[in-house]
Amino acid sequence: CGSFCTGVIQNQWVYWSDLDGSNVCQNGTKIAELWAEPYGFCDNGEFDRGTEIRTIEAFTILTLILSSFAACSGCSVYENGSKGLNIAGCMSFLTWLSAVVAFSVMASFKWYSDLRSEDGSYMPYFTLTASGATIVPYQVRSMWFGPTFGMLVTIFICSFMAHVMFHVSARKIDAELASKDDNADYIQEGAPNTEEGGEVAFA
Repeated sequence: CGSFCTGVIQNQWVYWSDLDGSNVCQNGTKIAELWAEPYGFCDNGEFDRGTEIRTIEAFTILTLILSSFAACSGCSVYENGSKGLNIAGCMSFLTWLSAVVAFSVMASFKWYSDLRSEDGSYMPYFTLTASGATIVPYQVRSMWFGPTFGMLVTIFICSFMAHVMFHVSARKIDAELASKDDNADYIQEGAPNTEEGGEVAFA
């Protein structure tokens, strides 16, 4: 249906908690043979999401938390001056780094790579049988990056730009505050000294 065709798989699983050893890791089942075992989701008959999935989840959440801290720090200029901006710049850099890690793991994860390939891979799919709901492998080919990938790329770009701009702004604020202090000292030193010099004459 074309390169930009989209569709919805009605009975696709949504949460990793829906999967366990009893429904995806049973020996002799298609879902175990074609999906769970080749990608390391089964460990001695028990379902395990694996290091890649945990890493993606952890760094995606961390990215959102760090970006929130960066935004809050950037709004504290009135109270903390350039210090708040420098903190926001550091938080933005950590946000950028976290997004890079999450996206890198997503892009290199074998299952995700296979889903994007022409040969394709499989996804867990709920189907109704006489014995109840059963998970079977559903073949998918040529998938492309979804909204999570796009979100991470957007955060990656914006957080790096914010990192640079926060630090540049912090330097400008420091220079402006230093200039104001110098002007204040100059005015104070150049003001007439009425205590030592006696009366001040006005024309």
